[in-house]
Amino acid sequence: MEQIKAFDTQAEAYRAALESAPEEMASIRSEIATASEQPPSPAVTLSENGDIQKVEQLLAREQAEAAAIDAQIGELDKILDHPDEQPEAIRKRITEIKLALEALDVETPTMSIDGNSTLEQEANRWALQSHRDALRAELLMLDQEILSFDVRKELTSARRDQLRAQQKQVRARRSYLENEADRLRLVDAKQVSTETEIAQRETADAHPLIKSLVKEDLALGDQILRVTQQLSEIDEQQARLESDTLRLEEDFRSARQQLEAAGLNRILGRMLLEQRARLPELGKLRRAARIREDKIAELTLSQIRHRDELRRLGEVDNYLDDLLGQLPTDPPAGLRDELRTRVEYRRDLLRRTLSLEEDYRHALTELDLTGDRYMDTVQRYGDFLAERLLWVPSVAPITQQSFANLPAAIYWLISPLNWLGVLDVLRFEATRSPLLWLGLLAVLLLLWRGSAIRRGVRDSAEHLRRISTDRFSYTLKALGLTVLAASTWPLLLMVLGFQLANSLESDEFARAVGAGMIAVGPALYYLRSFRLLCMPGGVADRHFRWSSD
Repeated sequence: MEQIKAFDTQAEAYRAALESAPEEMASIRSEIATASEQPPSPAVTLSENGDIQKVEQLLAREQAEAAAIDAQIGELDKILDHPDEQPEAIRKRITEIKLALEALDVETPTMSIDGNSTLEQEANRWALQSHRDALRAELLMLDQEILSFDVRKELTSARRDQLRAQQKQVRARRSYLENEADRLRLVDAKQVSTETEIAQRETADAHPLIKSLVKEDLALGDQILRVTQQLSEIDEQQARLESDTLRLEEDFRSARQQLEAAGLNRILGRMLLEQRARLPELGKLRRAARIREDKIAELTLSQIRHRDELRRLGEVDNYLDDLLGQLPTDPPAGLRDELRTRVEYRRDLLRRTLSLEEDYRHALTELDLTGDRYMDTVQRYGDFLAERLLWVPSVAPITQQSFANLPAAIYWLISPLNWLGVLDVLRFEATRSPLLWLGLLAVLLLLWRGSAIRRGVRDSAEHLRRISTDRFSYTLKALGLTVLAASTWPLLLMVLGFQLANSLESDEFARAVGAGMIAVGPALYYLRSFRLLCMPGGVADRHFRWSSD
């Protein structure tokens, strides 16, 4: 009974959606249209003398709201990404229910002749009737679900558009608050820098301890200004990366829907190939991720040092006692009070620095998460395109091409920037790949012993002068030495090509160079092997008695 009631409730909900969805969609579309006609202006009211803490509180609230909207959009995207799967599953279930009902209709009349008692027959009849009612209720619910599916899908799409409009407004407010926070931080940082510079000038003739503390304050003020500027740059990078991620996810979704709807044709294939060519290099994204990780680690160490210093300065009297105890003579009158003033000021600077570094670390972490999401989207989109575009030509046949692109292709091939990128990849792999060093060591060893190897090939033929000393093993040895001597330069090409083709740092040009080296390596090896086989005094000349003519 509970199951039947649940099915009836769900069916009623689908009927209600079928009736109310058009009106709700019209309301949502009207709201979106009205909002799009108005100029974007962040509805945030701040006083002229803004408080950085208040701005940061408002910014945290906007960030939380943006995260919630992103999560809701993600859930709606999952529903809309595969719109045809749900109706197909519903129709399959409807067919199963109809077959089950037909089986029950056949089974019910035979229950009275199976030899069971009257009570058992009645109980079985009630059970079958309950099962039949449940199936009918589910069938009714599924019918309503099918009938309302299109309108519910359109309503879901409208709600997603509404959330995206809200997302745009939230991002506008967040951008405004981030700019305001950056402005206030910069004003504060410049004020600190000015104060420390003035203090340095005023204490030019002061006691060395005072000058030392002022110098440390000046360095801390410069750090505050530098971190403030870097934090402003991080905000810009975050906004740009979020925009790129949304655009790429939308392109991915659109490509998947086009392929599911119309299949792969020549025009769509060319368009998707162009999109694949425009995808950013994963190596560059991974490099940027490592740089962010290094910055976060460096920032964490800086925070630890500043917390330790602030803790030492917490006991001002003890700190001053230790500081004055280092003097060889008694301190001048009033020096302790001046030092106390400078220590109190430095404690305030350290608190500001720690707060600023925490904001910077949080911004870097958010940027790193967004970067990981962007990199994951690039990876999934690239794999998706590679899987489906396997048989689509990447370029038109040469008979269909003109020479208009030849200058650009030649410049791409000889560009110094591209070849410097190849050297950068090899330099990077040299610090991380033991395989590269093993390969280079083998090449150097072959170069060093090259003359000796060739001499060994010729010396092996001396035993062939007389039948009594001739052995097949000498020919095998000569063949082995010839093969070894021929592998020097092909091995170098294969080692370098493998590193370039598989390095995470490689761009498109470096990977192309690596693939070319790997392709040329075996061909060069065969040519060199044949040449060394035919050298004077070699295997073909002395062992096989081939005529030089």
